[in-house]
Amino acid sequence: MSRPELRLLPLSQLREEDLETCVARCAVPAAMAPPFTAAPAHAFLLERVRASLAGAEARAAAVLRGAEVAGLCVLRTPAWDREHFGFGVGRVEHLFAADAEAASAAAEWACAELRELGARMCSARVMTEDLVVLGALERAGFTFQEHLLLPWRRLDTWELHGFGASRLTQAEDVPEMCRIARAAFRTDHFHTDPRFDTAAADGLYERWIRSWHREPPSGARSRVLLVDGRVAGFFLYRVEESSAALGGVRTADLVLGSVDPQHAGKGLGWLMYCDTVDDLKPRADLVHVLVVTRNAAVVNLYAKLGFRISAGGQVTLHRWFA
Repeated sequence: MSRPELRLLPLSQLREEDLETCVARCAVPAAMAPPFTAAPAHAFLLERVRASLAGAEARAAAVLRGAEVAGLCVLRTPAWDREHFGFGVGRVEHLFAADAEAASAAAEWACAELRELGARMCSARVMTEDLVVLGALERAGFTFQEHLLLPWRRLDTWELHGFGASRLTQAEDVPEMCRIARAAFRTDHFHTDPRFDTAAADGLYERWIRSWHREPPSGARSRVLLVDGRVAGFFLYRVEESSAALGGVRTADLVLGSVDPQHAGKGLGWLMYCDTVDDLKPRADLVHVLVVTRNAAVVNLYAKLGFRISAGGQVTLHRWFA
C-alpha cells in the first residue's frame, strides 16, 4: 500500500465531520471506557480533542489516504514549559491512526514540526492499549518514561467521614506546600528522565503550586493537612465544568497532592484524601485522577477509597532532539 498523503491543515480548515470520523474510528475502545462514557461513545473524547485544538499554541495535522482521514495529531509547545526549563518542550496532546502507516506518518510530522519550532524535547501520552500508536512513536525515537493509571469513583455512594484533619488553604500555607512538593515528588517522568535537571524538575511543582494560587483555574480548590497546627500535606483539585458530552455529569479532577515525607506511613494520607472527597461530594458526581504506577502507596490508597480502574491507563514517552 502506498504511503498516505500527509497534509497539514490550518485549524480553521479541519472539517468537523472529518475530525469526528477520525476520533470515532481510530481511537482505541479503552479511550472511551468508564467513567467517560457517552452516547455516542466517542463524544467526551471528541470534546477533549476540540478543546486541545482551540488551545493556545496548538498545531494539528491530518493524515489523508485519498479522501479518507486516516489519522490525526495535535501538539503544543507551551511557553510555560519553555520559561521553566529554558528550552522548547513539545507535547503530543492527541494522536489517532487507523493503522501503523498512518500512525508513523503522524509521528514523523510531529517530529518535523517540533524541530522547526526549535523544541529540544517532546513528551507524548497515549493509551496503553493503543499498540499501533505506541509502535509508531517508538519508531520515531520516543522511549518509555512512565505508566499511569486512571482511577475514578462515583460520589453518590461516598459516605462522609468528617475527619476534619485538613482545611482550605490560606496564603501563608503556600511556602510550606512548595517545600513539601520539592521533597515528595520523585516518580514522575521529569525526575525519571536523566536529561532533565533535577532542580528544574523539583521547581516545576513549586511553580505549579504558586501559579495555582496566584491565578486559580476555573473550579480550583486547595486544602492543607495539619499536624500540630503545621502544614503536613496538601491537595490541589478542581471541579470541572459540567460536560454536555456526559449528559451534564459534574466531574472533579484530583490534580496534585502529597503528604510531607517526614509524616509518611502514619495514615495521614487517608485522612487528607477522605477530607478532600468529603469536600467534593456536594460539588461533583464523579471524581478522577492520574496516578503513576511507580507510586504503589498512592495506588493502594485509591483502591482503599473505592476508586475503580476501567482500562490499562496511559503511557508517557519522551523524544529528545539533538
